[in-house]
Amino acid sequence: LSPLSLSDKKIKTSIIGATGYTGIELVRILLSHPFTELSSIFASSNAGLDLGEVYPHISHIDLPILEEFSPQKTKDDDVLFFCLPHATSQKIIAEVQAEYPSKIIIDLISLIFPTNSILLFTPLKFSIALRDLLRGTPEILAAINANEIFL
Repeated sequence: LSPLSLSDKKIKTSIIGATGYTGIELVRILLSHPFTELSSIFASSNAGLDLGEVYPHISHIDLPILEEFSPQKTKDDDVLFFCLPHATSQKIIAEVQAEYPSKIIIDLISLIFPTNSILLFTPLKFSIALRDLLRGTPEILAAINANEIFL
């Protein structure tokens, strides 16, 4: 994957853990991002449902159907965002990396809640923290720049 500029294609993204608090905030942010395309959303416990059935306030938005995750379903994506508990993400990330070693993977839970720290967020503070991560805090930029992709 080469660096993306304003004139290039949109970044194809998938969210694993889309129905949790981090996941649904990321859906909202990516939908308004001019250079991303949300290609797949995954949520094991709600697979087969429309995200609007889980969150009625977004039922008017045309989104992919929630799916059970498998690495093969993300083969055409540029970036995978993991919004699962850290231990769960790490197991699945290992599977993805084995099959697609050059895939860009961002584990948002690890970025927002670093190991051995407890952060208390109100919904507004959480939304701001997630937005700021996606806009360019050092951790997210390092993860993205390491793979030459710029959000």
